[in-house]
Amino acid sequence: MSGVYPIFVLPPDARDTSEPMGTKEKFWFEHTDGNRWLFKFNRSGHGDDWSERVASEIAGLLGLPHGHVELATFEQRPGVMCRDFTNRRELTLVHGNELLVMMVDSAYPKDQNYKVTGHTVERVLGILGQPWIEPPAAFEPVEGISSAVDVFAGYLLLDALIGNTDRHHERR
Repeated sequence: MSGVYPIFVLPPDARDTSEPMGTKEKFWFEHTDGNRWLFKFNRSGHGDDWSERVASEIAGLLGLPHGHVELATFEQRPGVMCRDFTNRRELTLVHGNELLVMMVDSAYPKDQNYKVTGHTVERVLGILGQPWIEPPAAFEPVEGISSAVDVFAGYLLLDALIGNTDRHHERR
């Protein structure tokens, strides 16, 4: 880990497609490295940029699969750029709340945005423990982390280390 992180400056024509998921303003763009990246604008005064960059570093040090995050600006507004970790030609990203809706039962709340009482660690582990759920394809298992449940437990450890409160039932 270097002492200083570079800040990438996106060109004015970088904006490609918007991303509706979540509450922050964001958009997808094609980077000069040939990959798709997501640019997420900072909320004023929240430190979203540096905290995501540091969280990415800590996840790497823990051996957890994670998105590659860089500090960036677009139109002189700070934010982060996150490399797309899916292979859109082969895989479809399925969010955890979508699995819970599909797998739990008809009582699981499908239309609520936040404060969903049905989103419990027990239910999440029940889904992740299914034999057809595997860790990310590019993940190289490390000692003690080999299943989807292990990876999720690692994310909970990461959340505790960095004070993350954003692992919740997400609205669509």
